Amino acid sequence: MISSIAAAVVVLGVLILIHECGHFLVAKGAGVKVLKFSLGFGPRVIGYRVGDTEYALSAVPFGGFVKMVGEDPGEEVPEAERSVAFGSQPIWKRAAIVVAGPATNLLGAFLVFCLVFALYGVRLPSDAPRVGGLSEGMPAAAAGLQVGDRIVAVNGSPISTWDELSHAIRASGGARLDLEVEREGQRLHFAVTPRQ
Repeated sequence: MISSIAAAVVVLGVLILIHECGHFLVAKGAGVKVLKFSLGFGPRVIGYRVGDTEYALSAVPFGGFVKMVGEDPGEEVPEAERSVAFGSQPIWKRAAIVVAGPATNLLGAFLVFCLVFALYGVRLPSDAPRVGGLSEGMPAAAAGLQVGDRIVAVNGSPISTWDELSHAIRASGGARLDLEVEREGQRLHFAVTPRQ
């Protein structure tokens, strides 16, 4: 349980960091003065200052923020800092700074999916009429079917897809079925009486 909570906090922290980095980088690129970049809220746990910006890790890990000069509408901005204030920027720059956080999260998700695809590929679900699991006491298990068995015929009629198998079982109306099964290169026959 504790490891699950810790993992959730770490994942949330990474998502917040990516989000806030989007705001931060676009604000810096637009010439806006950033006073503070914090991962977390509340009292600062650790931090350091580089130039005009304080970088901090704060006590409450469920959030983060980028504090820019002039981002609050009622904030008094000294004359010397008006040109680097968020509120003094053209609307397109302010919009870009605001949109940058969510856009960075979307870009990050896209890159993660690309990485996972490149490393592991994509496994598509199979449409083969193969036994994926069995429930104890149910007709298939009682008849002797095993996980991995491939059903190749029902009552002598060949089938090749899961839909064909499902249709044949429903069409039986609960009557006994003769299933021809392929298991480890052998053909076996099982009598199964379906039930709902």
